[in-house]
Amino acid sequence: LSYDFVFNNPANKDVLKLTKREIKVLFPNYSEIHFRKVTLAPPISRKIGCLYNFVNSLFPFLRTHLVAVIKK
Repeated sequence: LSYDFVFNNPANKDVLKLTKREIKVLFPNYSEIHFRKVTLAPPISRKIGCLYNFVNSLFPFLRTHLVAVIKK
């Protein structure tokens, strides 16, 4: 299981994204890798509070993290 950023953080140069291609390169011998963007951008999440699920489902382009389920 991999959970990482989809975008680099411009405010913190130590926070770098991990792309789908990079994950595939890291696990070349694994037969299945399933990807899903999750987690609404944290600054937005903090401001909307209880509307998180609604906004997350309505605006998937605001998701900033990628989950990869990697099966051997």
